[in-house]
Parts: sequence; structure tokens; C-alpha cells
Amino acid sequence: MTTDEIVQYIVLLRSDLKLPKGKAIAQGGHAVQLAIRVVERSSDPRALGWLAAWESGSYTKIALKADVEEIRVLTERLDAGGVLYARVVDEGRTVVEPGTLTAVGLQPMPRSRASTFVASLGLY
Repeated sequence: MTTDEIVQYIVLLRSDLKLPKGKAIAQGGHAVQLAIRVVERSSDPRALGWLAAWESGSYTKIALKADVEEIRVLTERLDAGGVLYARVVDEGRTVVEPGTLTAVGLQPMPRSRASTFVASLGLY
């Protein structure tokens, strides 16, 4: 295991949606929670080890912004790289249409590994 800090990236919240702050925060929370569940349900020992290290550390989270096309490209790269993640698809109760993809939460992992996937995205 690397000595890099273990971090979790939240690819927040589709910048093209112009979500109100409260909605954006809620969607980011969903992304964190769902991504952790994906890791917990996996049998990937490396992902589980990184999760344990992240939970025993500072729970560092970094919020990034992306539009729908950037998220499409990102999730293709995550799939190809074997990175666990969760998509947040809104129920459409308040601000966006039902079925709208609003965020993606990545598994906690070393910052250097994560940066190979998210380096092109800006901070939220």
C-alpha cells in the first residue's frame, strides 16, 4: 500500500445543472454514502484496505465539478481502471427532472492513484 494520503473524490455535481447550494450538498452526501456502500459490498481487498485506512484517518473528501460529458468520460475511465464508484441519480422531487445524474462518488484511494482519473477536473 502506498504512503499517499487516502482521499475520496466526489465529482460533484454536474456544473451544467446550476444546483442550489443545499441541493448540491445533499447530492454530495449521497455520493459519499453510496460509494462507501459499493466498496463495503465488494470483495476487492485493496479497496477495502483503502476504505479502512480512510476511516481511521481524516476522512478527506475533495469535491470536483464536471458537466455531463466529462462525467461520461470519467466513468468510462474508472470502469477501465477498475475503480469502484457510485452514480447519484436524482428522484426528481425538487429541482431536477427524475432520473437526472447529479454526482459520482469514487472509492477512497491514494491521492496519486485518484489523480490519474480526475486531474482534468476543477474544484467545485
